[in-house]
Amino acid sequence: MTMALLLSLTETTLAESISGASELKGKEITIKIDAENPSITINTDADSTDWIGIYRAGDSNDWGNVKLWTWVKNFSPPDWGSYWYIFRNVNLPAGEYEVRYFSNNTFTTRIKSKFRIASKRLSASYSTKNKSMDIIMDDKNFKPNPEDWIGVYRQTASNAWKNVKLWIWAKNLTKMDDGSYKYHFQNANLPSGIYRVRYFLNNTFITHEESEFFEVKIVKDNNLLGTYDSDKKQLIIKVKDKNFKPNPKDWFGIYAPRDTNDWGNVKLWVWAKDLKKDNEGYYYYEFNNTDIHAVDLEIRYFLNNTFITEKASKAFIDEKLLW
Repeated sequence: MTMALLLSLTETTLAESISGASELKGKEITIKIDAENPSITINTDADSTDWIGIYRAGDSNDWGNVKLWTWVKNFSPPDWGSYWYIFRNVNLPAGEYEVRYFSNNTFTTRIKSKFRIASKRLSASYSTKNKSMDIIMDDKNFKPNPEDWIGVYRQTASNAWKNVKLWIWAKNLTKMDDGSYKYHFQNANLPSGIYRVRYFLNNTFITHEESEFFEVKIVKDNNLLGTYDSDKKQLIIKVKDKNFKPNPKDWFGIYAPRDTNDWGNVKLWVWAKDLKKDNEGYYYYEFNNTDIHAVDLEIRYFLNNTFITEKASKAFIDEKLLW
């Protein structure tokens, strides 16, 4: 019979298939061997010497690196098309791990699946209003190595350096009165999205531990207004704030609300310096002879020729749809 290894979803375990990462919550790891996604032949006979090991990601298959293990013959009989086994009372440190499948009592990996255990001591908080961020290590016994470092990443991004949004040496965290350690970024200014903080040992890119995710949301500014009339083929941006002072390289982009900030998603754009003042003293800009095929739209304001959203309008729709 051909079968595939994956981590299952239980009340205490959040997991995905072999092609994705996963997380452990609580103190149980459930492993399933799924017969509905064929990729490997297994043997659960009484004399089978196939086995499963749990390792830190990046560690070799040496026996000294095994964190947990079991014979495949210990798996439960098929239930809903799967064999399964539960490691109970697990107390592994936070970090990234792999479940590896071996045949015939060897150390040759036949198939493997990654999962991660989120840190209970490493966390982050982000202020959209102040564009600031705190990294917190809530551990009175925390003692970083000189070359340990902490990076901020998009939730699903790999550990590659190009994906680092913010970073610090762990030794630069400051001890607080309550015994925790903290670092404050004054100008974090992250684009909207879901992020995690990852802790690395000795200047490597192997995740030692990782925080729960946190979200950065776009600020919705009631003073940033848009109207669009497809019959007139006209879209108007208006900044209803008399204190508005655009920098030369600030710009406005028109997007569908669900789209990312990627340049390919921009419907229309204008430099902020090209806005004009109306009779009330408010800045505005008219796009004429434009034909946008979208039900709803959103204005986003960017600073210094970047794609980091400073603020955004509430969504608005084609005027003719209001009639």
